[in-house]
Amino acid sequence: MDKNNQIIKLVQEGMKVEKEGKIDLTQKIFMKAWNAASNDHEKCIAAHFVARNQDNPEETLRWNLEALVRAEKASSEEIKSYYPSLYLCIGISYENLKNYTDAKKYYELAFDKIPDLSKDKENESYNKGVIDNIINRKNNLENKLDPKASAEPSETC
Repeated sequence: MDKNNQIIKLVQEGMKVEKEGKIDLTQKIFMKAWNAASNDHEKCIAAHFVARNQDNPEETLRWNLEALVRAEKASSEEIKSYYPSLYLCIGISYENLKNYTDAKKYYELAFDKIPDLSKDKENESYNKGVIDNIINRKNNLENKLDPKASAEPSETC
C-alpha cells in the first residue's frame, strides 16, 4: 500500500475522524476519496470505506458491491489482499439484510481468500482482526441457521 497516495491519506484521515465519533465528517472524507479516485484500484479502496456508516443496509451493500466490482476491474496485484475484507463486508451486508444464503457464500469466499492477505509485518494486527471476524461470522451464521443458535454478531464490518 502506497501511504503517499492521496486516496490512502484520505481514508486514513476518515478512519481517524470515525474513531472520534464524527460520522458525518467521516462520510464526507470517504466521499472525497471516492470523487478523487482516478482508477479502479483507488475506487475499490474508496468504495470499501464509503460503505461504512451508511444510513441503511441497502446502501451499505451497494457500496460494498461497488468496491468488489472495482477490485475485479483493477489490474493491480496488490488488490488481491483486499478480497478477504471485501467479501467479509459483503457477507455482513447480506446478513444485516437477513439474506443468510448470500451472507454464507461471501463468508466462505472470504475464508478461502485468507491466504491472500498481505504478508507485511505492519499488517499483522489488521490481518488477525480480519481473520477472526471471518471465522466468527462464518461460525455465528452457521449457528444462526441452526434452530438452536443464539449468538448474534455485531452489525458492522
